[in-house]
Parts: sequence; C-alpha cells; structure tokens
Amino acid sequence: MGKLIDLAGKKFSRWTVLARCPRAERDGGTFWFCQCTCDEERVVDGNNLRRGISKSCGCLRREKSKQCHTTHGMSRTSIYERYKAMKQRCFNPRNKNYPDYGERGIDVDDPDWRERDGFQAYYADVGDPPPGLWLDRVDNNRGYSARNCAWVPPSVQVANRRNKRRNEKTSNARRKRQ
Repeated sequence: MGKLIDLAGKKFSRWTVLARCPRAERDGGTFWFCQCTCDEERVVDGNNLRRGISKSCGCLRREKSKQCHTTHGMSRTSIYERYKAMKQRCFNPRNKNYPDYGERGIDVDDPDWRERDGFQAYYADVGDPPPGLWLDRVDNNRGYSARNCAWVPPSVQVANRRNKRRNEKTSNARRKRQ
C-alpha cells in the first residue's frame, strides 16, 4: 500500500474535503468527510474524489437536469398563459375563438413570436402585464406583433373589438336594401 495522500482542505469539483474518516476504510481505500457547496456533508471515497467520479452530493446532477428540461421557467405565469391563448386563437382550428382570429387571417405576424421557442421573444417585447391592463392589438385587422400590440385598460379593449351582432345587423340591412 502506498503512502496516504492527505486531501483535507482540498476542493474537488463541488466537494471540500474536511477530514479523513478512519472507520470507513474498506478494500484498501481511504474515505473522507466532505462538504458539498450546497452544505450537504457525506463520506466519499478518496479515489472517486481524485479521479473526478464524485463531483457533488447529487445537487449538480439535479441542477443540470433541471436546466435541460426548463426552457424559460415561466410556464405557470399569467403572461405565458396569455401567450399560449394567443397562439391557440390564431393556429388551432378547434379553438372556439379560431373563427374570429385564425380563420379571419389574424396571425402572429412577428416571426420571433411564432417560433416554437417564441415565448422568450414575446416576453422581451411585451414584458410583464401592468396591473389592470390587457394586451390588445392596436389595429384589429392586423395580426399580433410588437408594433401592433399595446397594454390597455379593459375599457379601451372593449371599444377596439369587432361587434359581431352589429356587423350581422348591418350586413342584413344592406341585403334588404339591395
């Protein structure tokens, strides 16, 4: 057996070696009390520390996994729900509002908003919803884009919408006159 290399005080990835653990020696290996950067303390095999096999208590793997599976971290926010609703109205024929949007040609005009990961661009352009305001299209006959959307109070939004009933009455009256 070779000379013992003292690892106390050394750092290996996220581990900081605190002291040797004499009671945990097996098969000629030396074990060490270590503290992870997340403050978790464990007994770790010295060979695994030196060879880079043990990098943390498991927090590093959890963080990397979360990072791989998280796109923007805002999936449960009201602004993300509004973004999803906008896309549904414009692109999903089974959405109840599709006839008033997608079928009429109202689209997501901003190509960055339309992409699969378009939420980040949408959020960068419109930001968080100010209290009591709703995102509205300035020109009701154009699609969604940063130039055609503004935060407005509900009273302005109501005034900006198409009135289906009025349009039907107007078209019926025109037909009778002809």
